[in-house]
Amino acid sequence: MIPDILENIKTELVKGTTVKGHPFRLCVMATVGINNSARIRTVVLRDVDEHFNLTFYTDKRTKKVTHIRENRNVSLLFYHPDLKTQVRIEGFAKVEEKEKAIRGLWDKLHDDAKKDYTSAEAPGTKIGHPDFITHLKDEHYFTVIRVLSQKIDYFELKPHKHVRAAFSLEDNNKWNGTYLVP
Repeated sequence: MIPDILENIKTELVKGTTVKGHPFRLCVMATVGINNSARIRTVVLRDVDEHFNLTFYTDKRTKKVTHIRENRNVSLLFYHPDLKTQVRIEGFAKVEEKEKAIRGLWDKLHDDAKKDYTSAEAPGTKIGHPDFITHLKDEHYFTVIRVLSQKIDYFELKPHKHVRAAFSLEDNNKWNGTYLVP
């Protein structure tokens, strides 16, 4: 049953990237900020590969990019209310540096979505009103964050017996899993 749990996690993560309104589309990402303080925010899952490596888009001026460059350790939290399932993923984040990869994803974005990465002011800048945001025409601050998953913690609330399992990525690039007391 352990391999089934891992496969179910992957299936739900993929649905998060393909099924509109799926609960795994949005997750919470935690980074370590200045003075080793935890910082959390909601991010949009854009892609997941066969090794559970995850892709997110962001403005390269955000604090999370600064945090990742200072400390690659991140933690992600996904929750599916209908399945009563929580998935926590720990891994190493990296900011994509290959301009060709960034440009390829940028070109695939809808024009409405591109606007999120073209504000003249950096995210978190104080403004007098939301209408005061200025957008650039020929410039953008779009970038990509990739999370290389190392650990997965699965928790499912069941009426009579909760299920919890932990998975870790081994040196041979295979996932090793075990059940845990919930």
